[in-house]
Amino acid sequence: MTAFDTAWSLLKNGLPYYGNCVNGFDDVAVLHYIIDNSIETTYDDLANNVSASDLATLEQGLGYGEHLHIADDYAASFHKLPSLPLFYINQSGIERVFAEPSTIEQIGRLAWE
Repeated sequence: MTAFDTAWSLLKNGLPYYGNCVNGFDDVAVLHYIIDNSIETTYDDLANNVSASDLATLEQGLGYGEHLHIADDYAASFHKLPSLPLFYINQSGIERVFAEPSTIEQIGRLAWE
């Protein structure tokens, strides 16, 4: 897959769900880099940039639905890296990350510089 194909796929489909801080990160330095370098954003910004189906699956798995939406949950906040295509939801202290594996690999190199 070329860089153009990857970029086009992201524009059409959004960033995929990568994992969370409990399972998905072999290197804690990557997670620290993400948290230390992110800025807060809105639910709408996150939703416009991540996979809609992955986000819906995650929300359902966390128990959100008709009566409680994650955007209205006081225990949820939304974040992004301004320099790389990565968004995450911090929900009750657990970071749930949306990014391509190649972005996580790139952060792994940056985290140890």
